[in-house]
Amino acid sequence: MVTDNLGFGWPTPMTDEMLHESLLPPLPTPEESIAERLAMLAHLSFDPDVWGPGSGRLAHYWTAFGNRMGSATNEITVATWWEALMTDLPGIALRDLDLLHEKNLLIRPTSLPGTSVDDDEVLTVLRTHTLELRDRTRRWAKERRDLRAAETAAEEEG
Repeated sequence: MVTDNLGFGWPTPMTDEMLHESLLPPLPTPEESIAERLAMLAHLSFDPDVWGPGSGRLAHYWTAFGNRMGSATNEITVATWWEALMTDLPGIALRDLDLLHEKNLLIRPTSLPGTSVDDDEVLTVLRTHTLELRDRTRRWAKERRDLRAAETAAEEEG
């Protein structure tokens, strides 16, 4: 498992690994890193039954993802932003207990050790950089799929 590549010292090895999978440079501030991690976790709730190829809505998913991520920033806290996003964006709940733990830490940024980030700072990033966060998440999702496909191909060859 990769440690936090920016040295924030947060107990978030799962999202640290997710950031490490991305070929994009990490975002430099704690509030940006929290926002990006939350966008990635939100994408993990993707429901192929709702948005997948058979539904005919896959082409609209990323637009809807960005729109709903941005509109939820009218909430007062990051925790209520998450609730609004998950209500507005049909998906499946995170099932991995480690991911749930990290999501619960990240939606309450003042609970993260070694940072003084508050909800307003994270919501501001989510509001002002919605499209960038969506696009970074989209690229990460593609890179993650490509990495998994390469690992599967290597296992089949070996």
